[in-house]
This record gives sequence, structure tokens and C-alpha cells, in this order.
Amino acid sequence: MLDAPLLSSPPVPLEQLADGYTTLRDGNADVSLAEQELVASPLFSDWLVSRDGRTATIVAFLAADDELNKLRRRRDTLRASDSSDATTLDELRRVEAAHASLASAYSARRAATISGIREARDATGASAIVHLGGVPMVAADMIRFVRSDTVTFGAAIVLLIAVSLWAYFRLPRWVVIPIVTTGFAVTLTTGALALLGQPVTVVSSSFVSLVAIIAISISVHLIVRYRELRLAASSLSQSELVMEVIRSKTAPCAYTAITTMMAFASLMTSGIRPVSDFGWMMCLGIVIAFLTTFAFFASTLVLMRKGEGSPTLGRSPKVTAWLCNLVLTRPVQLVRGGLLVAGGGVIGMSMLSIDNRFIDYFDRDTEIHQGMHYLDTTLGGTIPIDIVLQFEAFDESSDLEDDPFASDTDERYPEKYWFTVEKLETAERLQAFLESRPEVGKVMSVASIERTARGLNDGEALDALQVVGILEYVPPAVREAFISPYASPSQGQLRVNARLRESYPDLDRDELIADIRSYAEDSLGIASERVRITGMGVLFNDMLRQLIASQVSTVGFVLIATFAMFAVLLKSTTLGLIGIVPNIIAPLAVLGFMGFAGIPLDMMTTIIASVVIGIGVDDAIHYLHRFRDERQRDASVQDAITQAHASIGSAMYFTSLSVMLGFSVLALSNFVPTVYFGILTALAMALALLVNLTVLPAILLLVYGKPPGPG
Repeated sequence: MLDAPLLSSPPVPLEQLADGYTTLRDGNADVSLAEQELVASPLFSDWLVSRDGRTATIVAFLAADDELNKLRRRRDTLRASDSSDATTLDELRRVEAAHASLASAYSARRAATISGIREARDATGASAIVHLGGVPMVAADMIRFVRSDTVTFGAAIVLLIAVSLWAYFRLPRWVVIPIVTTGFAVTLTTGALALLGQPVTVVSSSFVSLVAIIAISISVHLIVRYRELRLAASSLSQSELVMEVIRSKTAPCAYTAITTMMAFASLMTSGIRPVSDFGWMMCLGIVIAFLTTFAFFASTLVLMRKGEGSPTLGRSPKVTAWLCNLVLTRPVQLVRGGLLVAGGGVIGMSMLSIDNRFIDYFDRDTEIHQGMHYLDTTLGGTIPIDIVLQFEAFDESSDLEDDPFASDTDERYPEKYWFTVEKLETAERLQAFLESRPEVGKVMSVASIERTARGLNDGEALDALQVVGILEYVPPAVREAFISPYASPSQGQLRVNARLRESYPDLDRDELIADIRSYAEDSLGIASERVRITGMGVLFNDMLRQLIASQVSTVGFVLIATFAMFAVLLKSTTLGLIGIVPNIIAPLAVLGFMGFAGIPLDMMTTIIASVVIGIGVDDAIHYLHRFRDERQRDASVQDAITQAHASIGSAMYFTSLSVMLGFSVLALSNFVPTVYFGILTALAMALALLVNLTVLPAILLLVYGKPPGPG
């Protein structure tokens, strides 16, 4: 605000504009007139100064790192080449390493800058109320909240899982082994990603939680199998027990790991780099979790004595026994219930919305939420959106020759002849349209300059000669600040910049973008290919759209691949088809719940389908593998289901409840996506458990044998 050019305080004649404007730093500035001008100016009102004159802003543009951008473009080019040439691969590794190092340094500099701004804010004391906002603040705080949640809730999650494991098994070894194994898996995965130079983004930040879930799940299945064998074959030595556990569980656990990897590998087809990176990060984490768990479980347990049996040895949870009885007596009703749940899920999915507001990511009590809300309501919005209109580029030789106002002398800014009245009128009409929208705040373009210039022309619109005159006399510094950002004659482009009000309750970026394009084409007569709408608001919206599209397009592939894995493992296409059914019901139910509950699809919740399928497939593989083994021992269908519920059902129950209890603590986070992730992960575990202990065995009973009883 101190450096804003004042044209009316006192008024500056047009011919003196280049040298005569003042700022608030000048001693001859009329402060009273300056206040009136700043509050009323189309350039500064709602941008540098609020309309009531009580709030001023400092607008800081964080500089981009040109070298970082060059490395990013080179990296993407090399990746897209798909070349297996050794020279290309070596260059790609060097570029990736340099990019990762520079990106880390840039992030550190940005974080230090924002930290310094916060310190300066705190140093103002009671002299002013200072709010912080803007895109860099949103990005920085999203990362800050995710890191804080990892530290704050990580210990609580581990503690709750440890308590639940003790409650189930009542032996220290069955608490220590899963917790330490999970710690190893997470640490090794994190270390591997660091060595590969892969940064963690908001999208991929949940990899720690998911790797932990997978490691805990494998550990519990090994523990339950060990306890089962210890009870059934007490004559076996400790090493024989451990070897039999590893032998019997390697195949199903390996197949669950592979099918879960397939679910997450589907994300790698996304055109959004953080999402595709998250896909391969999870694949790496699953491999590490599988290898670490088996290696640590076997090597640790074989060094221990058998010891006394746990007080809970031989007991099955009452819930699994009750569900088993329900399956054996009412399988038809359970299948019908599953289909009804799936139908309700489809209805709920039709009510899903795409999250469009960054402000909704943060709790109302957080600094960033309050800052964004204040900027929205007082200073014209936060998140930018840009509309670029394409015209013929400026050609100095032809444009000066055709323009009657052109002069051979004193041409300080020859591009001024590109700014015709028609172009300014087009920008003015588009700006007025945007300003009429309630979700749009401050709008800036060359039309804002023209509106300001009217103050030097008795409020009248400028004619062609006056436009040229204004542009001739505008000082280079002012031209650089207020014209160059909104017009590029050499490229033939006009840019209209608008800021969105994130706190507007009915903000719909899709609708706004469509309306802008329609207005430009129908009312302004600009061809579609000459209108480009971009900016952070649009990029964020497109990212969510692409993410959802990629999820929908890959679900079919994942289910087909899962069926193939079922068929190979179980050596039965029938069991493969049966295993797919609950893994369709569970994701439909979760997405339907989101629709009914009004939980929008955002950067983290869009991956929940992959999470549900991954978890559900694990449970189904373990259950069907045990069911097949029992049938191969000539057990009846009813007995096979009973044994599967007592063994695998117990492991599924212990795993699901432990994870649900641990991740429920995420509901206390101030970062809303983390809250949703915790709630939906717990729901996914519950639904996967329920459908695989009810609908799945009910279908098995109906297909392979006649059930007794009223069902």
C-alpha cells in the first residue's frame, strides 16, 4: 500500500503522469485524499485496502525456482520417453536426484519464509490484528497439519492398537511382535522413499497408516494360526510350529499382498503426479511390509520358548460365533441384505459431491481457516482463477503502419497500439460478468486500468486516442505492475484474474468454469479454442475430476485382476467369482455412506475405494483359502464355514477392531481430510469384516450345499 501510485492525491495531469505520481512514502501526499482514492480505486479497493478502509494488506509473491522447474520438465520428458536406453536411464536417475534435492531445499526455503512471516506477524503485538492467507499458506498449512497429525496421533494409534492386542491375546509377545514389526515396516518404507528422493505429499501422506494396517493384519493372521496349531498339535516343537505357520500362511498372505498392490497400482494410471506416485509408494510399502513381517515374526518367535498358553487360547470371539450361526441358518436373507446394501450404496453414490473449497479442509478454530474467511469477507477472496483470451499477437511493423495514431518518434511503448478500444471493452464485459457472481471476489484486468484512467477523464470512457495517450505516459514501473500481468501483446493475450470466495457456501467450481466459458463464447463471441481458464482453483478442480475418472476407469481392471488372483490361488473360477461379490458390496456401501452423510470427494477420500477393495480382498482371500483347505479335508460345507469363522474369522475380527480403534483417534484432528480418512478407514474395516463373515459364507453355503434350518 505504501508504494501504490496515487493519481488523485493530489490529481496528476495526464502529461505529467510519467514523472508526477506520488505514493504514501512521499512527504507531499495528501493522506486524506489518499485514503479516499485507495478505498475507491478499481486497482486497490478489495485488494490492497478494504472498502471500509479499516484493513490493508501486504501482497507477497513467493518466487518460483526456475532451475527446479527446468529439472521438473526434463524429468517428466525423460519419464514419458519410456526409453530403456542405458544413457537415458542414467540421465533420468541424475535428474530425479537433482530434482529431489532442489525440491527439498525449495520447500525448506518456502517454509522458512512463511515461518519468518509468522514471526513478523507475532511481533506486531496489539497494534494490529494480522491474518495470513493465500495459496502458499494453504499449501504450507496442509503439509504442516499432516505432519502434526502423524506426530500427535501416531503414538495414540500405536497405544490403542497395543491395548487391543493385549485384550485379545493376553501375552506380551503378541503385543510386542506386531508393534515392532509394524515399526520396522514403516521405517524401512520411509527410508527407501527418502533414498529414492520421493517426497511425501498431502495425497500420499496416508501411506504410513496404510502400511501399518497391512503389517498389523499379516501379523495377526500369523499369530492366530500359531495359536491354532499350538492347541491342535501341542507335541510340535517351537521351531516346527513356526515353520508350519510360515508354510501354511505364505501363500494366502502373498496373494493378499499382490491383490492389494493391484488395487493401489491402479492409481499409477492417473495423470496426476502425486496420485500416481502414491500408487507405487504403496506397492513398495506392501512388499516391504510382507517381507518384514514374515522375516521378523519367524526369526523372533523361533528364538522364544513355547511357554504357557495364553488365557484366551482356544477361545473364539462371541461375535464371530454368532455370525457363523446366522450364516448357517439364514443365508438367503443375508445375501438379500447384501444386495440391498449395495443398492443403497448406488443411491448414495448419486448424491456424492466433489469438494470445491480449500477452507473446508481446516477446522473453524485454525489460523488458516480464520485467515481465509477474513480475506473472503473483507478483501475479495483467496484462491485465484485466470481467464486468458487469445487475440492476434502484436506485429510492430504492420500494427504501427496501419494505426493512424502511430508516430515515428518518441515510441517508448509501441505495444500501446495493440490495446484497442474493442479489446478493452471485451475485458470490461468479462470482468463485469465475473463481478456479478457472488462466489467471485476481486477481479483485475486491463479494464481495471481503464476504469482508473476514467478518473482522469471526468468519468468518461476512453477513446482510442486517449488509450494510446494513457499507455504512453504510464511510468515503466506502473506498467510492469498493472499492465504486464494482465496483457501480453507479443503473445496476443489478455488475462482476467479473479479471486474466489472460498467461504461462499454454494461455491461450485465446475458450474462457474462452465458459465465463464459459455459467456465468453455466446456473449463475447470468442471461439472456444481462444478461451483458456486456469489458475489454482481450476487446477485443483481438474485434479479431483481426473482422480475420480481414473478411479472409475480402473475399478473394473482391479476387480478382473482380483478375480484372476482368486482363481489361481484357489484353483477354482467359482470361488473366484464368489470372492468378488463382497468386494463390490463394501466399496459401494462406503461410497454410499459418503453420499448420504454429505462427505465430499477430496484429495484423500477419492482413494478410499482402493483402500476398501484392498482390505476386503485380503479378508476374502484368507477366508476362502481356509474354506478350501477344510473342504479338501472332506469337511462338509457347514463344518468348513464353522472352522473358517473360528480361525480366520477370529484373525479378521482382531485385526479389524484393532485398526478401527486405533484410527478412530484421527477424528480429533483439525485437518478435515484426516478426520474423514480416519472415519472412512474404520468404516471400511468394519464393512470388509461384516460382508466377508456374512455375505461371502452365505453364498458359499448356497452354492456348495443345502443349508439346514428355516433359511
